[in-house]
Amino acid sequence: RYWRDWSSNVCSSDLQYFAKKAYQPFLVSPDLKDGEVSIYVVSDQQKNTQAILDIRIIDFGGKKIFEKKESIEIKGNTSAIYFTGEVKNMIGAHATNDVLLSVSILDGKIILSANVLYFMPVKDLTLPRAGLSKKIREEKGEFILELSADKLVKNLYLSLEEGDGFFSDNYFDILPKEKITVRFKPFEKIDVKTFEQQLQMIQMGDTAGKSFLSFLKLH
Repeated sequence: RYWRDWSSNVCSSDLQYFAKKAYQPFLVSPDLKDGEVSIYVVSDQQKNTQAILDIRIIDFGGKKIFEKKESIEIKGNTSAIYFTGEVKNMIGAHATNDVLLSVSILDGKIILSANVLYFMPVKDLTLPRAGLSKKIREEKGEFILELSADKLVKNLYLSLEEGDGFFSDNYFDILPKEKITVRFKPFEKIDVKTFEQQLQMIQMGDTAGKSFLSFLKLH
């Protein structure tokens, strides 16, 4: 299965982002084995919960290939499989190295948990060069960073060229046409213009079939 692919050289201070995502009341976890996808839902809640299971398969440009939505009852304090399907039946003639499965469980419009499954290891994915868009605003001493992309952005890393602070999220994927909001709290006071100038982004990309890290500095 390829739904977790954290780099082995991530420093210990960065693991807080991964741990934060892991310790949630609900976890939806897609698993790939022998050409079949199984979707598990884990609940730490005492009571049962009504939810919507939303499954989509898209290519890295955002084209929808497969979609399924259904109502489920998540049993309290359990881990159970709520969906199984054969990959070949879901993706048809599409190659497994340029499609992904996105799954979420929802309570109305509230996302209880979401996850992404890649059908191949990261080194074998045909990652596109994505165009990133951003909006920045200041709010009570913090900066709100709204990000979106026209194509898949894999493992986006945020940092400042100079200065330091805390990003509310990091090392994350942005799916095509998806909007992600990240908060940044600087350790020392800076203005919006300085933050925008110092902001650096690194994403995984792909050129001529060879994976590489592309450095993006957005102005």
